[in-house]
Order: sequence, then C-alpha cells, then structure tokens
Amino acid sequence: MGSFVLARGESPPDGLRRTAVAEVRAALTSIKTLPSMEAIHEFRRATKRIRALLRIGEYLHDQESESLDHFFRHLALKASAIRDLTVRIRLLEKQKRKLSSPWEVLQCERMEEQWQTQLEVFNFEALKADLIKGLRTALRLLSLWPGIAPTRKDLKAALKKARTKAKKAREKALKDPIPDNLHSWRKRTKTECNLRHFLNKSVKHSSKNRLNRLKHLSDLLGKDHDLVLLEESLAKDLVPRKAELGTLIAQERSRLQKHISCAA
Repeated sequence: MGSFVLARGESPPDGLRRTAVAEVRAALTSIKTLPSMEAIHEFRRATKRIRALLRIGEYLHDQESESLDHFFRHLALKASAIRDLTVRIRLLEKQKRKLSSPWEVLQCERMEEQWQTQLEVFNFEALKADLIKGLRTALRLLSLWPGIAPTRKDLKAALKKARTKAKKAREKALKDPIPDNLHSWRKRTKTECNLRHFLNKSVKHSSKNRLNRLKHLSDLLGKDHDLVLLEESLAKDLVPRKAELGTLIAQERSRLQKHISCAA
C-alpha cells in the first residue's frame, strides 16, 4: 500500500489517476505471477482501494467516477464466488473440530467434500484471463479519469462525507446488528480507512493508531460476515439436524460482536 498516498505537491487529479493506475498494474502483476487464490486475494484488495478513490468522485457528483465504480464492482463480483467458497471450506473445517456429534461431523465432511470438489473443478485460468482483460480495459478507462478537477478542499470534504457515512452505518449496526447492517458498516469503514490512508500526507493527517483501529474494526466485521456466509450456505445445503453446529457459529458471532462493540 506504499504508493497508495497522495504526495505533497501532487495535484489531486494527477494523484488520483496515478494511484488508481498503480493499483490496477499491481493487480495485473499479481494475477500473472502469484498462485491462484493469493492472486485473487490481491486483486480484491486492489479493487477495494480503487473503489475507495472512486468514492471521492462520486461524492463530488462526477459521472465518470460513478461509471467506473460500476465497472470495478462488476469485475470484483467475478472473483467473489470462488473466494466465498474457499472461506466456507476453511470455516467449516475449523468448526467441525469442535463438534461432539458424530452425525454432524459426518454431515460437515460431506459438505466439505462437495465444496472441495467445486473448488477443484473451478477453471481458475479462465477467471484469471477474464480479470486480466477487465483490468486492461480499466487502464484505458482510467486515462480519462477523473472527469472533474477536485481541489484539496474537495478531498477534505469527501473524507468528511466518508466519515459521516461510516458513523451512520455504525449507529445503525449497533442498534440493529443484522448481517446487512454489519456488512454495510464494514464497507463504509473500509472506505474511510482507505481514504484516510490516501490523504494522510497532504490533506488530512490521521494517526497510525486511528488507521490501525479502523483496519482492526473492518477485519472483525469481515470475520463476522464470513460466518454469515457459512450460516447461509449451511441453511441451503445441510439437512436441518445441525443444532450443535448452528450453536457454535452463533457463539462465535456473539464473541466477535462483543469485540466489534469494543473496537467501535
């Protein structure tokens, strides 16, 4: 994330474009050189940082930013299914070790086998080719972005708006911690964290402690979201006799949400 910073003396439009292009190039390198799952992880991280930058344009009503955000969202969705599958396999294996019911252990093993087969037959090369094509298109689109010329004052206002949205999402999630509210809070927190990092040197200083706290909070919310994905998959694919497993997941989510409340 070293290049993900607006430099002192750099104009906002140039800095936004340079940073977004650097993230796309880094994602392309990852996909071409890293093992499949690691490459997809790095691609998703880069996409989230780019979309945080695009939020600046959206907050300032730049149509070009809105169009690019839709493009990157669609591109990121291509990799989300396989990422979610690997997360489900990992979490189910972890929860399975805690089970005392032989019947439920057997059910978990059957689900793992089914999901592992899906992973093994997945065409990673086709996905990589699709992502590479999309990222190359993104490089062409970014050459004309942003469609406006924001000032540093505009950037400060965009960060304030991101902080306000994260605060509202936090209040809503703490009042009603349903999965959708928690997931929205996570996304808003990530955007604020990324923008604070980007603007840290030249527009609005954020302490290392503040940045670390936001990252820690988004990580906790991400772990809770992953458990929600597992719950939803088990509700669809596992026969109803899963009381012990359901209890274990509920306990883990309860523990996480206590940490989330403390970190908020």
